[in-house]
Amino acid sequence: MQAVLLGGALNMRANVSIRDGWWVSVSEKDAALAASGRPWKVCDLECADDPENHPRRIRLPGGPQYGKRREPALTERTTGSDNRRSLTESFVGPGTVHDAAGNRLPSPFLTYARRVKIPREWAGHRVFLVLENARYNVTAQINGKIVTRYVGGLEPHRVDVTDFLTPGQYALLLITAGDSGVSGHRRFDPYIYTGTRLPTCREIENNLVHPVNYGGADRAVGNVRLEVVPPIRVDYVFANPSVSQGIVRYTVALRNDSDRPALVEVRSDAVGARKLLRRKTRVPAHSARLLRTTVRWPDAILWDLDNPHLYRLRTVLIDLRPGEAGSKLDEHCDTFGFREFSINGHSFYLNGRKVHLIGQSCHTSPDADIEIPLSEKKRILRLWKEKGHINHIRLHAKPQDKGWVEAADRVGLLITTETALWTTNFHSLDWAGSERACYENIRNHFFEALVRRDRNNPSVVIWSLSNEMSPITPRDLRNPKMAAMTRVFEKIIREAGREDPSRVIQMSSAMDFLGR
Repeated sequence: MQAVLLGGALNMRANVSIRDGWWVSVSEKDAALAASGRPWKVCDLECADDPENHPRRIRLPGGPQYGKRREPALTERTTGSDNRRSLTESFVGPGTVHDAAGNRLPSPFLTYARRVKIPREWAGHRVFLVLENARYNVTAQINGKIVTRYVGGLEPHRVDVTDFLTPGQYALLLITAGDSGVSGHRRFDPYIYTGTRLPTCREIENNLVHPVNYGGADRAVGNVRLEVVPPIRVDYVFANPSVSQGIVRYTVALRNDSDRPALVEVRSDAVGARKLLRRKTRVPAHSARLLRTTVRWPDAILWDLDNPHLYRLRTVLIDLRPGEAGSKLDEHCDTFGFREFSINGHSFYLNGRKVHLIGQSCHTSPDADIEIPLSEKKRILRLWKEKGHINHIRLHAKPQDKGWVEAADRVGLLITTETALWTTNFHSLDWAGSERACYENIRNHFFEALVRRDRNNPSVVIWSLSNEMSPITPRDLRNPKMAAMTRVFEKIIREAGREDPSRVIQMSSAMDFLGR
């Protein structure tokens, strides 16, 4: 496990990436057994008769697709559609499935299992399980109890798992991920591999292949981490500058997950430059509080393409309760750049100066890119900027690794970030299963993966809500699903505008989807 620890035992923050030591199997039972820490034999396995699919040790995220697996020679394939339908309809969840002759069919699910030691120092803190690029039909369990279940794609999922863990003891973590054949609540057809195929565990162990979708480069589970935070904490800060007015609108979000009310003092600064907030406040138990202020800052050093200056934000939370007065509850650090991006007619303006966005649209791999250090990302972007003569990059078709945004902040490039909502017609609505489910999925994509993650990054100037999301015939415009999708997108846009009015929101579409 790779860990980043901040603070002491009483106000610790930790970000622990769990990438090594996973066991993978098409059988949930076999994966759990292999990762349990107890001795086991091949004869104990559910897939004991299939050496290719015995549990294997892997490191996330794994490697790319390299070809199609040979299809099993099953007589049922030629016995007619009725029999084929009965085979697929009998399969409803993770595990193994067999045909009428007893042959085990390819499974649409893989289970990743890992035994994790929970440090004693985490006692009294909140612990979140963060799944990044775990897709598409996902169930996560800790010690046999389900902590989350969702149908989703490339957006992150953050779940409070504090009550499922015991500091000082081991926890058995299971993540079962389904292939796209079971996404959108559709049944999996073992004879049609949804445009791809499922690997054997031996191939995964050898870093050859993971379940793939969309161009053959995605994995079933990209990154898994545990995030540890104090129960009384700074949830986030948001610095929203206005160059034209010479001010910064500043927000500090507090959270109290403890069982008693908190009396705290907030001290927030742009280190070495400006005091931003000094305030005493009460935060009731199990609640949140937003503190807002507007700070005049007419002489701020601007973030610009030629001078990407960043300010460091430091927010300290001091306990004022009797008997605890003066002790530090939490310390939160971030960066921001003082800049203003706007549109007037058909022209873009950065800090009041007209700019032409000259750039490129690029696919990267968020699973693999997490391994590239920030220094190398900066070198790559600087090379593109100087040799390619560009000032803008569209991180295309999915939420990319945060490191690219941080590198752009430091190099002086403008960024458009984009959700993984793509394809024409109404696939996003059909895939999610309902208008409400579609809204929740898109909201998670947009808010958690982009808006809230990158709100303090000055390089990010445009949020892209979708990619190639459009009706494809005039008749589609009259489809009731069109009205449902329009309601979903309009609601998301209104919410995003309230949370961060400083960015432009675009929809990459072949048509004017919202009619304006």
